Amino acid sequence: MSEEGHRPDSITIVSILPAVADIGLLRIGMAVHGYVLRAGFEPLVNVSTALLDMYSKCGSVRFARVIFDGMDHRTVVSWNSMIDGYAQSGDAEGAMLIFQKMLDEGVQPTNVTVMGALRACADLGDLERGKFVHKLVDQLKLDSDVSVMNSLISMYSKCKRVDIAADIFKNLQNKTPVSWNAMILGYAQNGCVNEALNAFCEMHSRNIKPDSFTMVSVIPALAELSTPRQAKWIHGLVIRRFLDKNVLQHLKSSS
Repeated sequence: MSEEGHRPDSITIVSILPAVADIGLLRIGMAVHGYVLRAGFEPLVNVSTALLDMYSKCGSVRFARVIFDGMDHRTVVSWNSMIDGYAQSGDAEGAMLIFQKMLDEGVQPTNVTVMGALRACADLGDLERGKFVHKLVDQLKLDSDVSVMNSLISMYSKCKRVDIAADIFKNLQNKTPVSWNAMILGYAQNGCVNEALNAFCEMHSRNIKPDSFTMVSVIPALAELSTPRQAKWIHGLVIRRFLDKNVLQHLKSSS
C-alpha cells in the first residue's frame, strides 16, 4: 500500500496489529509503532489499545506499560491487555497490581478481566485474593460463564483448596472438556489419586472426548500418580480410544 503512494490510515493500523500480535512478530509491531508515531495516530484510543495488546502478546510488557501509562483514556480492553500481559510474562503480582488499580479507578471488570486475575492468583497461590475475585464473579453475575468457572476451579486447585474446586465443578452446568481437565488435574496436583481417577472414568463414561490438553497434561499426570495397575488401565484406555503415540510413550515410561 505504501509503495503505491497510499498512507495506511488508523483503521488499517488497528486491523494489522492483531495479526502481528497473534504471530508474535515484535519487530514488525515496533515498525508499525514507529509509523504510528510519525503519522500522529498514537493519541487515538483504538490505536493505542491495539499497540498495547500487540506488545503484551509479543511478551514486551515494558513497552506495553509505557503505552498504558501514557493513555489519556483507557478502555476495559486496555486494562485486560495489561493484566494479561503481566500474567503471561510470569509477573503475576504485576497483574494483580494492575487489577487492583483498575478497581480503584472504578472500571467494571469483564469475564476476561477476572479470568486474568484468577490466573495470577493461581500462579501466586494467593487464596485470599482468589476468594476476593470469586466474590466479584458473584457480584457481576459471571457464574453462568463456564470459562470463568473453569478458571475458579484451577485457581482453588492451585491454592490447595481442591474441596472448593470440587464443589464448583459439581454445580457447574454444561461442563466442557476444559472443565474436566481442570478438575482432574486439580485432583492430581493435590495428590487425590482416587478422585482424579474417578473423575477421569466419569469423563470416559459420558463419552466426553479429551482434547489435546487432556492427552499431553492430564493423562500423564494421572499415570505418574497411579499404581502400575492403574497406569496400565489408563494406557489401555488410551490405546482403545485415542491412540496418541506421544501419550502412549509417556504412559509406558510411567508404568
